Amino acid sequence: MRIGIAHGSRLAARALSAALSEEAAHQLLWTVQDGSDTLRKIEQTTPDLLLLDIGIANPACIEIVRQLKSEVQRKTEPAILLVADRPEDQMFRIYEAMGLGALDVVSCPTFNHAGQVRGQQQLFAKLRTVGRLLGLAAVSRPLAPGLRETSPTGKLIAIGASTGGPQAIFDILSALPPGLHASVVLVQHVESEFSAGFASWLQQGTKLRVVLAKAGMRPELGTALLAASNDHLVMTGNRSFAYTSHPDVPYRPSVDALFRSLADHWSEPGTAVLLTGMGRDGAEGMKRLRQAGWNTIAQNEATSIVFGMPKAAIELGGAEHVLGLPDIAPAVIRMCR
Repeated sequence: MRIGIAHGSRLAARALSAALSEEAAHQLLWTVQDGSDTLRKIEQTTPDLLLLDIGIANPACIEIVRQLKSEVQRKTEPAILLVADRPEDQMFRIYEAMGLGALDVVSCPTFNHAGQVRGQQQLFAKLRTVGRLLGLAAVSRPLAPGLRETSPTGKLIAIGASTGGPQAIFDILSALPPGLHASVVLVQHVESEFSAGFASWLQQGTKLRVVLAKAGMRPELGTALLAASNDHLVMTGNRSFAYTSHPDVPYRPSVDALFRSLADHWSEPGTAVLLTGMGRDGAEGMKRLRQAGWNTIAQNEATSIVFGMPKAAIELGGAEHVLGLPDIAPAVIRMCR
């Protein structure tokens, strides 16, 4: 991949550059320290991927993402991978940027006392995933799992999303009433170390309880369970959730894996929602759910940051309803009644 680095710290930029030099598959086009230089460089030489510091200034990261993703006239735009030095302090900005179209977030590599780069493996794994999504690479890897039990109650709502998904999920959850007789399960393509922050961010806007899903948990009335691992969250034969490393796909956790498992193991039809995202994840699974009698909703093109996943579901015949983002929560509420 052709990569640009925009980071406010020269040391962090050097660590990113040194890490990239270890993999011949990537070409570093340029490095800048400030937001205005970032936009200028992209106009001159557009990379396939921009590694963007969440704390960059002049303008800030959020404004850079907004400008890059809102300029309809731009013929080409880079995919954006956010780089966070202190993810735990930057969660709200991270998810705001992802809601505007940044693909994902990764921790910044650093130098050890001997001047060697450390922490680059997570970056390499993320670059492989992004490369596959962009059609520029073809490698991947699996990862790890995660107790508590309640009984399933009410209708089940399953929501899957990728690029632009954090804000879309936030908008839907914030519009669901506290008395809704339903339980929710969420899959958003995001690295596991950021899932706790994502759950906290979602909790700010909803009366539902937002919890990281653990192996053995079951759907629970008034609770939204969020996939919390790079492995896939799936429903098992005893109607509880588990994590699995299969299938080996670039997008993790997989919406398809969840949707297919619900079609196989959750007998009462619920409501499945597929939101904005790059690629095709969720399309096949949504088709299976529709065939199993579920209500299925795909976000429309006009309100999607990236119309890849919903479009694939519509083309496969998996989406019974195609709705704008503001219309999805009211439709879900009606379906739960």
